[in-house]
Amino acid sequence: MVITDYTLDQLLAIDPKLIILAPFTIPNDIPISTLTTYGRQWKKTICSVYDKNEKNGGPVFKFLSLPWKRAQLYVKTNTETAIIPLTRTSARENQYKWIVKLVANKVRLTMAKMPKMKVSRPVSMFSISNFLGLRIGIIRASAIIPTCKMLGFKYLEEANNAEMNVRKLSFGRIDAMIESQWVDNYLWKQIGEKEENLITGPSVGDAKYIYLAANLDFPDNLTETIRNAMNKVVQNGGIQKILNSWQ
Repeated sequence: MVITDYTLDQLLAIDPKLIILAPFTIPNDIPISTLTTYGRQWKKTICSVYDKNEKNGGPVFKFLSLPWKRAQLYVKTNTETAIIPLTRTSARENQYKWIVKLVANKVRLTMAKMPKMKVSRPVSMFSISNFLGLRIGIIRASAIIPTCKMLGFKYLEEANNAEMNVRKLSFGRIDAMIESQWVDNYLWKQIGEKEENLITGPSVGDAKYIYLAANLDFPDNLTETIRNAMNKVVQNGGIQKILNSWQ
C-alpha cells in the first residue's frame, strides 16, 4: 500500500491487522503511473517474505509505507507494530524488540562509470580514505551515518530515499553513494542504467544483520509465532530464493 491521499488514522481504521512499517519514500511530483509501478514492486518484494511467513504458520500482516524517520517513531509508540528492514546497531539495541534476523547486510561505496556530468574521482577505488573529500549521497537517518562521520567523510548529502541518490549518482550531482548491497545495484537497474556502469568500491563499516524489529511491548506470543514461521522459511530455502532475485 502506498500512502497518498490517506491519513495514517484512516488507513488504520480500514483493517486492524498487525502492521509492518517499511521505508518507501518518493518525490511529491512523481507521475501517478510511476507511483503505481513502484508501489507494486515494493509490495511484491516485501510481501514475498511475509507471504512465506503466513504459509508457514505466521500471522497475517498489514503493510504501511511511511518516511523512514516517521516509521521508526511510529513503531516505538504503537504496541502491535513492527518495522522492516532495520539494521541492528548498539545505538538501537534497547529501542526495539528484535524478532527475526533476516540477512547479513554490507554497506558500500559505489560510483557511476559514465555520469552525465563531470564528477570528482578518487585516486583509488580500493581505499575509503580516497573518498573522504568527495560528495557522498546517503539516506537520511541511515544507521551508517555515525560510522561515516567517525571515518571522516566531509560532505554527506542526505536524501529522503535511495532512488533519489541513485538518480543523483547517474546525473553526476554526487560523486559517490553509500548504500546497502541489496539496494544499490537493484535500483541502478530499475532506473534504466546498465549494471556494468555501476562501479563498486570498498565497504563502509562492518557487515551487520537486517532484522524484523518491533515495539518493545510487542506481544510475546506473536513474537514466537513469527520466529517459528520464519525459521521454517529459512530452512526450506525461501529467503535465499528471494535474495537471489535481488542479485
